[in-house]
Amino acid sequence: MRYKLGLRPSLNFKLHFGNYVDLAALPPIPDEIDWSLALSYADTMFANDKVGDCFWAAAAKLLMTQSANSATELHLTTADVLSAYADATGYAGTDVTDLGTEPTAGFKFLASTGIAGVKFGPALSVSPTRIDLVMAALHLGCGLMVGVQMPDAWEDALIWSAYTGPAAGGHE
Repeated sequence: MRYKLGLRPSLNFKLHFGNYVDLAALPPIPDEIDWSLALSYADTMFANDKVGDCFWAAAAKLLMTQSANSATELHLTTADVLSAYADATGYAGTDVTDLGTEPTAGFKFLASTGIAGVKFGPALSVSPTRIDLVMAALHLGCGLMVGVQMPDAWEDALIWSAYTGPAAGGHE
């Protein structure tokens, strides 16, 4: 089954998590962290199976996860997510306007406007080759958003393998 891809390549993040954290000063980071266990409302796609709003769906899930692990769990709706996607990108419910989101522009919108008024940020990049930084960011931030460029060959594959061909599009 083919799903709608909607993450455009990043224009580069200016803030890097590794520049702002002293791992030696932190308490021990657990080897496993599953912040999603606190969610009571975690099974919606936010229309991401039909619309290229994966960035916005991921941001909504992260906001909901963070809230579920703090005070009061936030319940965002598909309408909330699609409204943010539309406001930020010009999406108007058609394939012609369903162009996805460039992450740095998306994070700027989340910091200034948010989803349903719930703001997000600041966003920092984390080097995927530094597992210690990934785990620290995951632990401190109560989740991560991860974007990848998906090879066309992976769309229908049961198992993903190394691939050097062109990307079909991005996914968050």
